[in-house]
Amino acid sequence: MGTAASFRPLVASDGAAFRRLLFALDDATSYMLFEPGERRDDGNEGFGVLELTVVTVNDPAVALYRKAGFTAEGTLRSTLMIDGQPHDEYAMAKLLF
Repeated sequence: MGTAASFRPLVASDGAAFRRLLFALDDATSYMLFEPGERRDDGNEGFGVLELTVVTVNDPAVALYRKAGFTAEGTLRSTLMIDGQPHDEYAMAKLLF
């Protein structure tokens, strides 16, 4: 049997080296999230909006997301079955710019 690899958790001091690795991977492969030159140095990787869905009856989660700056953009009807009952979801978004 081979030896299993082990990894230590990232720590704050790994940040710069980790970002250099991400940039190098972008340049080396077409299977990454960003094309070469598309990743930005400011940490806001070009994303303009974060999106999520949450079950409408989950009041604590809806309140948490609103507190974090998300707003409801619409209601998705009967998208989930929970205990045999249909439930709606809110589509929520937070603009990053």
